[in-house]
Amino acid sequence: MNKKNNHYIYITHMLNKTVSDSQVINWLELFEGEGIIFDLIIIPTGIKAFIKNYNLRKQKLFETNKFLSGKKRQFFTIKSATVFGNALIFIQLMVFLFKDILRGNNIIIQTRNDYYYYSFKWVNQIYSKFHFIYDVRGLGVEEQILSNNLSNNNYNFKKGKYLKAFLKFASHILCVSNRLKEYLLINNNSLNKNKITVIPGCADANSFYFDNTARKLIRKQLNLENSNVIIYSGGLDKKWQIPDKLFGYVCNLQINFSNIFFICLTPNTDIAHKKADKFKISSDKIFIKYVSCNKLNDYLSAADFGLLLRENSIVNNVASPTKFAEYLMAGLPVIISKGIGDFSEFVRFKNAGICIDSPFDKGSELLYKEFFKKEYDRDIISKIGEGYFSKQRHLSKILRIYENILNYDKD
Repeated sequence: MNKKNNHYIYITHMLNKTVSDSQVINWLELFEGEGIIFDLIIIPTGIKAFIKNYNLRKQKLFETNKFLSGKKRQFFTIKSATVFGNALIFIQLMVFLFKDILRGNNIIIQTRNDYYYYSFKWVNQIYSKFHFIYDVRGLGVEEQILSNNLSNNNYNFKKGKYLKAFLKFASHILCVSNRLKEYLLINNNSLNKNKITVIPGCADANSFYFDNTARKLIRKQLNLENSNVIIYSGGLDKKWQIPDKLFGYVCNLQINFSNIFFICLTPNTDIAHKKADKFKISSDKIFIKYVSCNKLNDYLSAADFGLLLRENSIVNNVASPTKFAEYLMAGLPVIISKGIGDFSEFVRFKNAGICIDSPFDKGSELLYKEFFKKEYDRDIISKIGEGYFSKQRHLSKILRIYENILNYDKD
């Protein structure tokens, strides 16, 4: 690959406290370590999002200067998922890419959003060396319906049409699970399966590993020497994260097992405190905090079991929550519910925890007694996690995709 004549751009609609750090910024940092420098463009979903989160995006972009040497830009649009919104994006893209087009450079854009179909199509009609990779993280339309109690209305029908067109138009497609790949192929007959590569929700091996020193320190600080510690790490503000069932499950375990302590690491600490109160979880049996990504591994190492519960729905059947990779790479056996992407069966197959069925609060007490008594080798689980779910393990796959796209363009 002649990196000098290639312009790599990552486009996202947001930068926030959790997902963007682990699944956008960290990936770009790893690519930069391989000599591929990405420019980063943020295009909010509309004018309200542009105004509401402007300061947060500005702060996050400033923070990325420590890790990323590429250019950073914010684009403005009225509403990105419309033809007019795409026209505004197209104009800004053409200005940004003007020098590349004059010089005949290859342009590779990677994005998680299908809002930009028309703007990308128009650029490609003008300039044939424009390529893009669509990084499908889940079922966007179904997630919108689940989050907002929407029926399959006209907006979601249109968005579904954009998705199909975007998938067909993309130079390559990344998706997070084999279940999602199957779903895309079944629902898009014209798609070539060789155009889709599965890259699960991954974690950075430099940040997630079993750290026995940190384990001892955190457990001493929280007075957990004689406790079985269950940890949950992630958001609580989405319906599919089922916070009521999660806290209800922990409450039931603590009723049956007096030595269970719960660590909840979340940006939604207000929700966590409300749920702890609702389920009458004693303050000496729970620790709630939001920690930055660089502190997360210490607490994962301190825990004994990771917790990942979801409803058995289509959104979760194709999902790949990053927290699963983080749990495993920190050496944690996982308490996971059935039907979460490829992960539930993975836990069974690798004996890396326990897979439970809904309703979650009706589990066999004998089963849990055996589970909590079992000695898990944290180092072995960590190695399994790194082997399957580290970003370093999958980085070379993505680099080959870039190379194949560019080589195909030469032919």
